[in-house]
Amino acid sequence: MIRPRTALKVLVTLAALVLLLAISGHNYVEDIEIIDENSREQQFIPPAMPQANSQINAARPVPAVEKSLSELETQIDLKQAQLLDFLNGEDINSNQNVFGGSLSGMESPFDIKSTWDHVHQYATLILRKKYKKYKILDLSRRVRACLIAYTILYDKPLLVSSLSHDIEFLRNELKSIVDELSFGSMTRLYPWISPRFDSVKAMQDYFFRPDISPLGIAFAAGKSQFILVLHSILTLRKVLNCTLPIEVHYLGPEDLPENMVATLNSMPGVRTVDLTQYFNRPTAWGWSIKPFAILAAGFRNVIFMDADTLFLKNPEIMVQESVIYQKTGQLFFHDRSLPNGSSTEWFLRVNPVPTNYAMSLRYMKRLTYHEMESGVVVIDKSKTSALHALLLVCRMNSYAERTTTDVYIHGDKETFWMSWDMTRTPYQFVPVFGSSIGYKNDHGKVCGGLLHVGEDLQPLWWNGGILTRKLNESYGFLSLGFIALDLTGENIDWEVETESKPYCLGIKDSKNKIIKLGVKEKYLESIYRLLYEDLTRYG
Repeated sequence: MIRPRTALKVLVTLAALVLLLAISGHNYVEDIEIIDENSREQQFIPPAMPQANSQINAARPVPAVEKSLSELETQIDLKQAQLLDFLNGEDINSNQNVFGGSLSGMESPFDIKSTWDHVHQYATLILRKKYKKYKILDLSRRVRACLIAYTILYDKPLLVSSLSHDIEFLRNELKSIVDELSFGSMTRLYPWISPRFDSVKAMQDYFFRPDISPLGIAFAAGKSQFILVLHSILTLRKVLNCTLPIEVHYLGPEDLPENMVATLNSMPGVRTVDLTQYFNRPTAWGWSIKPFAILAAGFRNVIFMDADTLFLKNPEIMVQESVIYQKTGQLFFHDRSLPNGSSTEWFLRVNPVPTNYAMSLRYMKRLTYHEMESGVVVIDKSKTSALHALLLVCRMNSYAERTTTDVYIHGDKETFWMSWDMTRTPYQFVPVFGSSIGYKNDHGKVCGGLLHVGEDLQPLWWNGGILTRKLNESYGFLSLGFIALDLTGENIDWEVETESKPYCLGIKDSKNKIIKLGVKEKYLESIYRLLYEDLTRYG
């Protein structure tokens, strides 16, 4: 039997607890997160109270000033940009043409400790905040938070001692941030990496394995591109003497039937990859298969090609001889200069602190609707920042995010350079804009495929295949007689394609050029025609 005095003490204690909860104003129902992943709703309820041994929630060194998440968000984009630029080797004495530029011209020395405290507080607080996938600004901040923690933990471990007195605690905390942001129940950015890899670090380490090819080519093709990808592979093997391993990626048997898969697998040095075995099917479709193919490709350095891409030289030179690639671990090519405006305002909303380099692009100056052509993309996945940038490209091309990005940009192509910019990962375009290769029409314009040159300004590859109109043989083969080079992005005149003719490029001043091609290009044209005719004749 409970004594009256004891019962009274219990009631007083319970009343005090109720009052304490009321004063705290905490609503534990709001901690329940509903995540729509792969068309299923899954409910995650984080622990109501922090555990004593939790790495993130344990009593950690308290920064000089604790701030709320809303306070931190007012400056988080700038602080993250400054810290990433610092990690890239920039400082206040960097010239105005430096890639990032957030530290250039600062009146006082960069205070890494206070910047770190701001960025790190933000990273720890967002781990329990709901991640709304359609908010690309939130996505970019989380990816930067993950990249910063990852870089300090694995690439610049000596920094840890200057950021915290408790080195081991901070290391554990950084690892928890990376793991939670990558795979955590409420915050997972990259759920499709699992179960193949249990962490981003495991994926990066995989690319250094001795049995992984250091360089290879990846295509993405379905049944409608089957002849095109076969033709492209044959030109590489039989004409350009390219011996690199080749993968052709597709989305299940409905995308590429078994007989086509068998044909490709029978070719020396070629294998097919069913991406549905790597990633959940709703994740990638249409154009968006491209970044997932690059990520899944079994090569450290990946040369991705569209099925209708044809080279004039062995593509290996892009890795072996490119100054840009040696410096940055990526190679991007400009699209045509089509002055129909751009979604610059949207990009600035989701990336409020763009890099200096981004601000030099036509897109940011509203001079063109498309900045990048993704018919060929070259990436070194072993580089930390490049891998995280590629993961962001994949995230931006996942189903939920596409519902937002498709409103502002066309397909996957802009998501590459935008993701590199959002993560402050140094990148550079080959400094010539999308040009034209083909025949000269009655108005002196060059009509044909979308031409790209190398850093030596020599013709390198074109997009569109060997037919005048892709997949339509009734208009005949493309004649490789001339090239029109857009060297400035200005004073050019594009005539849009129609059912019967391709894009045509006219030159308005002497700064841009029209050049007649020689014997080599005509020889390639004849061989490429014969290969295509043989494919279509004999199936």
